[in-house]
Amino acid sequence: EFVTASRVSGEHNWRIIFFEIFPNEIALVVAGFVSTTIYVVLTWAALEFLGLGDGTIPSWGSMLYWAQQAGALGGGLWWWFVPPGACIAILGAGLSLINFGIDEIADPRLRRERPVKAGTSRKAVA
Repeated sequence: EFVTASRVSGEHNWRIIFFEIFPNEIALVVAGFVSTTIYVVLTWAALEFLGLGDGTIPSWGSMLYWAQQAGALGGGLWWWFVPPGACIAILGAGLSLINFGIDEIADPRLRRERPVKAGTSRKAVA
């Protein structure tokens, strides 16, 4: 509706893109980027853990792979595998929370109503 109204009022295409379309779509693009980043980190860690990555580059997945190869899990050497596993979990959870926050900002159906300050009221303005 806003794009049609802008076209009818004679706005240029670039102005419509930057003032009508771009502000509404940027949050969705950022949310897609964050969720893709989560998948990339988890996929990279999984491939490194399976031994399919470059062994010369240190990563959390390769740390888990070498801990598993050294028998750290069965030998009770928890400090070999807990830190990289915790880092993967914390990064995934943190990026998921960022993604939920961006979705809440971008989607008007998910927005929460702001609390009313003491001494003020919410009256409809005519």
